[in-house]
Amino acid sequence: MDANFWQQFWAIVVGSLSLDPDVFIKVGDSVQDRWVTATVVLLAGFSQAIGQSIVLFANRIRPLRFVLSLGVSALIYAATFIVWVLCIWLTIQLFWRNGFTVENIFRALAVSYVPQLFGFLIALPYFGMPIAVMLTIWSLLGLLVAIESTTTLASWQSMIVVGLGWLLLQLGQRTIGQPLARLEQWLTSLSAGHQVTIRPADLEALLEQQDRQDPLPRNPDVIDEGVTQMAPGQSPTTRRLYRYLAIAFISFLLIGIFTTSQQGFRLWFQALDDTVQLVVDLVILGLLAVIVAILMTPLESLSWWAGWQGDRPLNPGVAVRQPEQTVAVARYVTYLDGINQGTYGYLPEVERFLDQLVAALPPNILVVKGIIPYSVSNTQLTEDNFFAWVWRWVDAFKATVPVVPIGFVVNIRNIFAVMMSADARYGPIQNRGLAQVLYDSLIYHGYQPGSGIPISLIGFSGGGQMSMGCVRYLQHVTGAPIEVISIAGVISGNTGAMAIDKLYHLAGNLDPVEKLGVKLFPARWPIAIVSNWNKAKRRGRIVFISLGDIGHSGHQGPMSKELQLPDGRTPLQQTIDIVTGILLKDWVRSGLKKADFVRPSNYELYQAAPFNRLDYYPLERVPNRELYQPLGDWLGKLILPKATARQPIRQIGFEIWQAPAPYTHLIGQTVALQWSHDPDTQAYVQLVTMDVHFAEQVAVSSRQGTVHPDRINHWSKVDPLESIAGAHPIDDVTVLLPDPVQVVEAPEQLINLLIQSDPVQITGRFYGLVQIVEAMGDDRFRVRHYHKATKQFKGPEEIVYIPSVLPNRNDLYQSTNRDIERSPLNPAGWYIYGAMNHEDEFVVQAIAPFHLFDLTSDIVLTEKKATLHYIHKDYWKNTHLHKGQVVNSLLLPRSGDSAAAETLIQELWQVADRALVMEVYGGIGGNKKEFAPGGVYFGHFSFGIATVIQEPLTDALRFDIEYRQIFTHSPEAVIAGSNHWTRFMGDRQYGRVGFRPVADVIIKFPPFTEDYNFDGVTFSPMKHLIRELDVMAARYRIGDGTGTTMVSPINSCVQDSTQALITALNRLVAEFQLNPLMMKWLREHPDHEQTQRIRLLFDLLQSLEAALQPLGFARADWRTGELTLGRFAGETPGKTVMKALASWRSLLPRLANDIITLIFLQLGATVWVTQAYQIGGHDPDIEPIAPTDFGISIPKIRRATKTDL
Repeated sequence: MDANFWQQFWAIVVGSLSLDPDVFIKVGDSVQDRWVTATVVLLAGFSQAIGQSIVLFANRIRPLRFVLSLGVSALIYAATFIVWVLCIWLTIQLFWRNGFTVENIFRALAVSYVPQLFGFLIALPYFGMPIAVMLTIWSLLGLLVAIESTTTLASWQSMIVVGLGWLLLQLGQRTIGQPLARLEQWLTSLSAGHQVTIRPADLEALLEQQDRQDPLPRNPDVIDEGVTQMAPGQSPTTRRLYRYLAIAFISFLLIGIFTTSQQGFRLWFQALDDTVQLVVDLVILGLLAVIVAILMTPLESLSWWAGWQGDRPLNPGVAVRQPEQTVAVARYVTYLDGINQGTYGYLPEVERFLDQLVAALPPNILVVKGIIPYSVSNTQLTEDNFFAWVWRWVDAFKATVPVVPIGFVVNIRNIFAVMMSADARYGPIQNRGLAQVLYDSLIYHGYQPGSGIPISLIGFSGGGQMSMGCVRYLQHVTGAPIEVISIAGVISGNTGAMAIDKLYHLAGNLDPVEKLGVKLFPARWPIAIVSNWNKAKRRGRIVFISLGDIGHSGHQGPMSKELQLPDGRTPLQQTIDIVTGILLKDWVRSGLKKADFVRPSNYELYQAAPFNRLDYYPLERVPNRELYQPLGDWLGKLILPKATARQPIRQIGFEIWQAPAPYTHLIGQTVALQWSHDPDTQAYVQLVTMDVHFAEQVAVSSRQGTVHPDRINHWSKVDPLESIAGAHPIDDVTVLLPDPVQVVEAPEQLINLLIQSDPVQITGRFYGLVQIVEAMGDDRFRVRHYHKATKQFKGPEEIVYIPSVLPNRNDLYQSTNRDIERSPLNPAGWYIYGAMNHEDEFVVQAIAPFHLFDLTSDIVLTEKKATLHYIHKDYWKNTHLHKGQVVNSLLLPRSGDSAAAETLIQELWQVADRALVMEVYGGIGGNKKEFAPGGVYFGHFSFGIATVIQEPLTDALRFDIEYRQIFTHSPEAVIAGSNHWTRFMGDRQYGRVGFRPVADVIIKFPPFTEDYNFDGVTFSPMKHLIRELDVMAARYRIGDGTGTTMVSPINSCVQDSTQALITALNRLVAEFQLNPLMMKWLREHPDHEQTQRIRLLFDLLQSLEAALQPLGFARADWRTGELTLGRFAGETPGKTVMKALASWRSLLPRLANDIITLIFLQLGATVWVTQAYQIGGHDPDIEPIAPTDFGISIPKIRRATKTDL
């Protein structure tokens, strides 16, 4: 080929890369043009073959066949190119019938393939795949320019041609092209000499299969005893040669200086010029050799894997301190140095670090050094490899001319190795090679695989990534727990994170290199929610430890002995203390503050106050029973049995504080609390009884201050009673036992109490009704009791203790007694709940305004339109203006006028009436406003039951509210399940009504809230809902066996409460439809009020499903009861998005609350809304904020068809 050929070739290359349309137009049909374009295609194919050659290495192809396979790959690439040309041509002819020939398409497409000449760059570690994407886009743009510039097609037509051509190519490859694909596979395997795996998925499987067949075997014969000592890493012969050359050069200069003749000086000067030029040329050649050696870094690992290197003697490293023969090694530690390491030697600061670390550790911990993590055979760069002469030259030049910083090229070379470790293509090979080295080192130093002795890898800088890369393979063959201690480590995050037991990541605040890793590697970006790094973070496998204001290395680094830290230590001493503490699992030794890593829970903080502990209230101290009433018939404390004391028939202890006649003699005794033998009760218990084994993320959550049921971890078959009793760290769960309670007494046996429903969590043992007269100081207040005869507060006066509560972790007080006597609610009085302390003072543990529960309304709305508008627009309006107040609203959609409504109110509520409660609360504003993303206050939602009772202190009717909380594990130690109002809302330390705006929507809807009786066959919709909520709460308490629950788009208070409602209604309807007696009764009584109620109940279900399931069907996990709690929904984004879309209207508390309320109103339900706005004392630093309104439209009512009944 002449010069004109190459001149035209380079002109095409430059023009194509710049996307110059003229280049595509000028390519003619001459013989030379054809050769030029064909050369472009063949060279692009060969370049691509080199870029993808890792596939050949992975298949362990021998050297000569490797070269042959590259040629075959280039030819196959050219053949594929021709098929691509035909697809483009067919597309143009099919749609536009352009006169463009196949040869025209060939030339245009060939020129557009010029960027693929750089396909060999795809072989670059880590950056190769982004380069591949860039080259593909570049070629695609070139193809569009080529078609547009050489045809009459417009830009959009060119894009259609390319797109359809690509689809045609893909279709052809998967149909009529299958024989050609098999031919390609046959040719590739023929050139390789054996079957070759090409597809990435199959390639990964091939490496995994090799792992199983050859799991890092130990070959003692390759251990070279002669190299176990630390080699100096520099060649004395080379250094002497450089010295001789320097002496010769100086002598040559002296000759020139002392030369006297002009002719001799001219000859000397000419020789000097030639010598300098020779030196420059040699230096340039040396630098080029260094660049080539760096670029060939992957070849060492790939050729090792392919078997080209044969068996090499491996250096297993040396122990920094040899253990005594009588000492059993308790932990093996291997040090992997930073990217400046090219030999077995270390920098002085590293040697100092290792010596002092070993001195600080006990003799039974073995520390090994002398491992080069950037070599798969633990070989020095200056020895036993093709480019060893280059690195010897670099090493000698660095030692001879230290002022020239040429040593950094070793760093660059090792950076390539780090990138290989992080690369999904090279990583399995590079990391397996290092794992082989470490495995041989461990075996050499006496490690017994399967012994379970822990292994620790200490990686400095790039050694951090190399440590993480090999963990997976090393753990597989040793079966040992492996920890990595990263000191200023650069870690990709996509290797090893899910294989380690723990990664301790030590980094200084001024370390730019470590910070570069956070930005450079996408797996460590917060948005990469499914990356192994972020998965490991969520599971607590990664612990970040700040080293303070230090840098990456040298005098400013973690091994410096020159700097002095604020605590007086040097960075070196600090690093040694931390690493020693980690290896010994000793917080004190590490010098770290536990508070920096473990955040206390609010529960733990609150326990510091005596009035928040049960021992502050002696059981024998009882208030005046004429002024105070017990909260229920059966009150007491739950006691979790020891694991060894559990009985086959599950039971817990119950310390009785209050008992009805004739069982008052049991007060003060501890009895056994069991589930009733009732079939329905036993079915519920068996459904939610499961083993509890904490998931990894519990450790993270606990460090963040969340309370988990630690005492029942690793228990088998935990039942609902145990999960309630064991929810707190100590036995302090106080409850009310709901009716019926069966007492089983037998001589000389422990008394048993049998219950059918979950115990109801309460605060306080007694309650009274008072008006606060004045503050007496020291949190004491004079109160006047209610007098039932006069119906006024003219009863006895008393001094009660209303203690100031402790602030939570966010410095918020959940209630206050400040100016409580001036509250606008004080004239109507307060229910105070609590018990007597040792000083015979009644301590107010919970408080509620009388008006909150009484049946007097502040707002009465009639007619459906007005009631709907109130819920849709008005009931949370001007929330901040109502601070400290209670507003009761009565909505009567079927009443025609307000006057008639007033009369109706008197008849509306009767003793023992039950109503559905929906509770939702808002946010906290003011000076101490809580965080609200985007200004959105999501709030909280729960169902509950409101029962109308005749309160004995007043003989008046009022609501008694009990919530069924579906609540995740929290810093306040809220226990999911039955929570009385006094516990969840009114508790002054743990409740919410004192610092949040709260709305309880109470719904009376006979089709749902009243029971049915069909000639002796009964069922209760409310009972079905409560049972489903109890099931969900029991699951929440133990996180479906994982020990944790977390809020996600598919699991939350509102999502799972709504699920319980829909599930209850569907099961109720199914039970009804499958019962022939009920269906027969309906047919025989078409006009009966129960029939009308059933129809409305079916309408309710249809309407709720239509409104809360926007896709028209229930989520799969709702239908099947799939156990989803304690799982990371974000790690399965596709499934999570689909589930969230199927139930997004129940994703937000107020949205779901309003939708359900609006549906009940349209069906004719009576709705009572009681709202409390940060009631109690006055806290000037907070303001009530309504839960965010998302502007929904009023849902439509869907009527059930006749076939549904």
